[in-house]
Amino acid sequence: MFFRAAHFRAARAMLDASQAEIAALAGISLPTLKRLESESSGPGRANSSNVEALAKVYVDKGIRFHFPDRDGLIGVSLDND
Repeated sequence: MFFRAAHFRAARAMLDASQAEIAALAGISLPTLKRLESESSGPGRANSSNVEALAKVYVDKGIRFHFPDRDGLIGVSLDND
């Protein structure tokens, strides 16, 4: 499973949250979040602890990440719980 920048952009959009809000919740800097959401740098080049911290914020808020190797699709969804 590999996160893509699009995962993180879509997750944030689904929560209608700003980059600053999500960065603060994840305990990462705003420039770091911007890099994680960028196709040119993205999570594949990032510090794994930053990727994990960001993913945890989204999962804790009800975001489910989908990966081709596990789910047969790529994307995000929001649990309705």
